[in-house]
Amino acid sequence: KLASKYQAADFFELRKQLIKQQPDLIHRISDLRRKVLNHALLDLGHEPMAASRLSQAAFDVFVRARQTVFVFEGVHQCLTELAEQFTLGVITNGNANVFQTELGRYFDFAICADKIKVSKPAAEPFQAALLNAQCQHHEMLHVGDHPEHDVLGAQKLGINSLWYNPGQAEWGQTSQPPKQFSNFEDLTAIVCTFN
Repeated sequence: KLASKYQAADFFELRKQLIKQQPDLIHRISDLRRKVLNHALLDLGHEPMAASRLSQAAFDVFVRARQTVFVFEGVHQCLTELAEQFTLGVITNGNANVFQTELGRYFDFAICADKIKVSKPAAEPFQAALLNAQCQHHEMLHVGDHPEHDVLGAQKLGINSLWYNPGQAEWGQTSQPPKQFSNFEDLTAIVCTFN
């Protein structure tokens, strides 16, 4: 019944409405997803208790599936090499838990917007990473695929950044383009150029 009335665009519109009503939900992606599902179920006529129970059950299925990741070619080798030389951490605006994936063994810490209630490009996630890594701004390198959230967010704090750009997109920002890479087999050598 939910799939027949609600299409992807409907869920996206509902998400936008909820964020407009509660702007802090943008930093609490798990709560946002549960609220979207709950709202849709209420709209379909479910009683509040049933809608709450069903939305939580659906979200639990989603989160389990979310931890199943496709690992790109060269990632295991690259992370093995980097973990031998550096403290590795994750900063995510989503709700994936790297420690519930096959890649978790390479990382020392993870910062999740869901937990700290603020997302990149804000300073707080990067500052939390600095605390966990026990290093200074100039000693950290942030690797990410989002020009604003990852690259500019790090640069604003004086943290070096490296842009993962597999599609060879144009930089499109007013600042100088950062170093970039598109193949994980090249990442270790590029990271070492920052030392």
